[in-house]
Amino acid sequence: MDTEIFNDVPFKGRKEFLNGLFNAWKIDGCVVFGVFGMKSIGKSRTVKKHVSDVKNVLLQENNFRDVTVVDIDMKSLGTSEEFYEHLYNSLDGLEDHTVENPSSLQQFELHIKQFVNQFFILVFDNCDNLRDIGIYDEFQLLIPKIAKLGNNVHVYITSTEEIEFSDIWTVYHPQTMETMNKNDSKEILKAAAQNVDFGEHLDTIVELCDGLPLALLMVGSELGTDEQMLKPAEMVELLTECRLGALSRHCYPQDDRIADVLKDFIGQLSELFQQRLATLGYIKGSFNSEQAMKMLDHDPVDHAEDNVLIPLKRKNYLRHNPDTKRFDIHGILRDCLSLYVCIQDIAAVRKKFCRIFTDEIKKISLQMSTIEYAEAIASFSIENPNLQQLLTDALYTDEDNYCFFIEVASTSYRLLQEYMAPLSEKFYAGLLEITIRYGRPEDGAIVKIAYGSLLTNAKGDTTKGESYYRQALQVLSHGHNTVKLAEVHQRLGWNLYVQGRAEESINHLERSRTLSESLGNFRTSLCLQSLNSLGIVHALKGNFDDSERYHQESLRRHRRDLEEENIKRVQKKKKPLSEEEVARFAAVYDNLGTLYQQKGDIQQALYYHEKGLVIKRRVKVPVTALLVSITDVADVYSLLGKHEEAIQLLREAESIYMRETLRNETNFGEICHTFGKVYIKKEEFVTAVSYLEKAAASREQTMPRSLLHAECVLSLCNAEMGLQRYEVAKKWAQNVVSMKDDINMPQNRVISDALECLVEICLRSHQENKTKLLKRYEAFAEESERLIRLYKNELIDRMVHYLTARQHSVWKKVSEAYSISDKQ
Repeated sequence: MDTEIFNDVPFKGRKEFLNGLFNAWKIDGCVVFGVFGMKSIGKSRTVKKHVSDVKNVLLQENNFRDVTVVDIDMKSLGTSEEFYEHLYNSLDGLEDHTVENPSSLQQFELHIKQFVNQFFILVFDNCDNLRDIGIYDEFQLLIPKIAKLGNNVHVYITSTEEIEFSDIWTVYHPQTMETMNKNDSKEILKAAAQNVDFGEHLDTIVELCDGLPLALLMVGSELGTDEQMLKPAEMVELLTECRLGALSRHCYPQDDRIADVLKDFIGQLSELFQQRLATLGYIKGSFNSEQAMKMLDHDPVDHAEDNVLIPLKRKNYLRHNPDTKRFDIHGILRDCLSLYVCIQDIAAVRKKFCRIFTDEIKKISLQMSTIEYAEAIASFSIENPNLQQLLTDALYTDEDNYCFFIEVASTSYRLLQEYMAPLSEKFYAGLLEITIRYGRPEDGAIVKIAYGSLLTNAKGDTTKGESYYRQALQVLSHGHNTVKLAEVHQRLGWNLYVQGRAEESINHLERSRTLSESLGNFRTSLCLQSLNSLGIVHALKGNFDDSERYHQESLRRHRRDLEEENIKRVQKKKKPLSEEEVARFAAVYDNLGTLYQQKGDIQQALYYHEKGLVIKRRVKVPVTALLVSITDVADVYSLLGKHEEAIQLLREAESIYMRETLRNETNFGEICHTFGKVYIKKEEFVTAVSYLEKAAASREQTMPRSLLHAECVLSLCNAEMGLQRYEVAKKWAQNVVSMKDDINMPQNRVISDALECLVEICLRSHQENKTKLLKRYEAFAEESERLIRLYKNELIDRMVHYLTARQHSVWKKVSEAYSISDKQ
């Protein structure tokens, strides 16, 4: 990348790399330097910059009259004779020579000894073709001989392939050049386009250039022209749609067209290695040796590494991270592989990919529910690009790969729901079409259970979720009493609870429990989940005794499990575990805490919530679960008036969340919402607003126009009312009301609460007349009466009493404000 068209752009970046070269020369006394890296990465330009720096230091410190730099571009040479002739001619004129036209190593050795008394630097640039011109072995002998001439001769070598030399390891410094980091990339882009305002597009352009200096210079030169044919936003669009074409246009010399440069780079490989590299390039993210082995059908792993990965790494077709022990291929090089190398058996490659990463997602999903959670999150963070590709491949699957995706839907729905929700929706929808195409209704039922769970729990679309559950139930009901049938009853029961349909919910949850127990699964997670859910639904109905009975039964079965586990531990001479050391007890204590909170016994609620939190801290549960417990305890502290204790806990939750590499945005929304509610209770409304705005924005991003989103916006309305900013508060309340049709949870009170706020705003601000006030009250009363009818049908008397009393209270305020009688 030594093109003249970019010579007017000042050199930027590579400070750490240049420091490495400089220290090797100045401190370690090295005289031979190898700079290796893939094509277009900036090796030549960086060496030129370093040599210039060295020359300046030598002229200033050592009183040399001159330092001669000899640049030899190996790319232009075709034979060994041409090499020696070119080298001889480059040195000609430094001193009188006694050997004419040296054409061999021995002759050149005699010639070069004449220059030991003067300082010169030899730069052998683009040494990728040494084998092609037949001088690789001679070159390995030549450089040590030059190195032994003394400290007045320095040699620099650039190549895509790492070159080793014997006998000079003490004075030889090889250094591999990686792509430019983000900050260096920004520097070079801004230097090439000095008067361009990138605005919000700078990071995106840098990311799309993928750390290649040549790409950054090209983009910068396009944007920095006087005419500025393209604006940054248009450049983003161009690079996103056709990056390779945009960086390889015919207005550039052929040697600088990235597609042509990388095509030649790939062409240096044999056909066999091109196929191997293209096969590995099918993996969009990084990969380890074992995954590469399976993709290439190599056995064992070390053979794949020694025979394929290491040779490709030495030639810089692969990058290697020694910390993670993973390999990857540069993104633009991968684009070229897709364009120029046709994989011979793409169907077989796709099948191997699907098998490998189906196993990965299943393994990560299993780990996420164990004490290996931290490892699972780390693995997911690394494998995420590959898992996204796996879900995308489902849309193009054939019958051979179909089974892998059904496995993913069956075993990994929680992982997809929590961390890959946007892509999961497309995955499930596409997979459903495929089950219809292949006539597999049982598989379709499995997908519908997973899809229903995503819609219910992540998207808040309970109506559509219920529909998928019922379709799955219809298919599975014609078979035997399977675990899947028990599972769909349990999921449907929870969905109906969320909708407030308590009686229907209880029927399905009881059916799930009965099915599980009939299969002998008294203490499986599915059966215990049904017990816990039954306890929660009965609490909604106000059946607190029944609710506690189910939770205590769940606790009893957990304890029975622990007793049996401890017997085995004692037999193996291991220390028995206490309840505080077993994660599954925490969920039961959390549920008991919520039950007592609903009963109004806040002290007992705090006791159980804290007990659950102690367990979660001790056994290192998934961070998502830990943060839920911390916010629950903080909420109860606030109810008890212990606002400072609540704030301290929430700050801890915030700190834990920010330390996470892979963050669940749902947690962030809940933390900020709880912060806001606490500050409202403290009447610190300005601080409350700042947190609630973050909460509302987070909910809008993850669960737009859902119940959780509406609840955050309603809290924001209350905080603004506290500040007496009634117009702003009215806007937020109206925003909540506008979500009514989207929140398909008939029992929710958030709409009636928002309508009550609009009445209250009208009363406090005195800005609306009696007619408008009555209209606002009528809207509130209509929604309130709808809820009363619903709760009467569900036999939830406590809610009927509460809503009736509230409606009377609001009417009393309205009637007193304008002396309106009940008759009116």
